[in-house]
Amino acid sequence: MKIWPFRQSLDSSDGRLRSIQHRYHLVAGLAILPCMVYIWARDPNEQGFTPPCLFFTFTGFYCPGCGTLRALHQLLNGNVLAAFWLNPLIFLSIPFIVCAFLIMESRSPRMKLPRIASNPNVGIFLCLAIVISYWVLRNTNIHLFSSLRL
Repeated sequence: MKIWPFRQSLDSSDGRLRSIQHRYHLVAGLAILPCMVYIWARDPNEQGFTPPCLFFTFTGFYCPGCGTLRALHQLLNGNVLAAFWLNPLIFLSIPFIVCAFLIMESRSPRMKLPRIASNPNVGIFLCLAIVISYWVLRNTNIHLFSSLRL
């Protein structure tokens, strides 16, 4: 029995699927680029640029995302320290974003990944723990975290 043609058809379908995934990543990247240029060019502190945070408006507490747009504006304009003080969660999330991108773009289906990256539930719970901890600490009176407010 010859199973070679079946194996070849599986390999080619995997290539087509990977090609479609790369197109989606390219389209997403091209969609994000003008948004980043707009954030770089326009200061979010200007009146009428963005609506206020609804969570802060209704509760008076800061959400994990408060200050992110201004931090991205500062980061894109080269003010790394100002961006960090507006929302340090951006800097904590960069390694996770890079790791996720590398996992998605890896060509090898059997790429050796650290145990935390090979189990998505561990990564999700780790991210949730970091975000919730940051959210709680941001709304406390601890000096380091109280300076991270708007």
